[in-house]
Amino acid sequence: MEWNTNFRTFRNVFRIINPKEFLIIFMNWINEIIKNKKGKQIIIDGKAIRGATEKCTNGNIPHIVSAYLADIWIAIGQVKVDDKSNEITAIPELIDILDIDGCIITIDAIGTQIEIMDKLIKKGGNFVLPIKLNNKGTNKETIEFFKDEVEEDFNKKINPKKKEENLEYRNSYEEKFEVYITRENRHGRGEERIYVKTNNVR
Repeated sequence: MEWNTNFRTFRNVFRIINPKEFLIIFMNWINEIIKNKKGKQIIIDGKAIRGATEKCTNGNIPHIVSAYLADIWIAIGQVKVDDKSNEITAIPELIDILDIDGCIITIDAIGTQIEIMDKLIKKGGNFVLPIKLNNKGTNKETIEFFKDEVEEDFNKKINPKKKEENLEYRNSYEEKFEVYITRENRHGRGEERIYVKTNNVR
């Protein structure tokens, strides 16, 4: 009985707090803790908070987009996704309240949106965003960019027996591409990962 009374007291207090104002105060406090975060990775991810349904939300499961500082796994910001919206609209709201200058932002494929990338750049952040195969337009353009008239002798430079390789090639525009390859054999299965990097994005 006492636990239920305490729970209701805390719940009533949190219900009267303005969530946006509380978030600003919380963010100021967090930023004091993590002042030196240049070059750090911030992970933005959305999760459904199951078991948190209430009568006041008509039984809907709340969906939260959070930002985590990867090296210490502390949440540095959260935004609730509106019931009639999705993560694409919530992520820019979260970015607005984050200090991301000099940080590396990672988001899953839903964050690969022009508006989101523009906002990250304007706030001084770097980003790593995936492109799904079902995003046919962007996926096709990306593949064509990296495959544009690759040097004919590039494949001759690759040594499949090496566990790691650092290579480079140039395309028809004389743009340099850096290639990093890793290979592993585990449980009878070979796995090769190829990373291609360029600073000359047209």
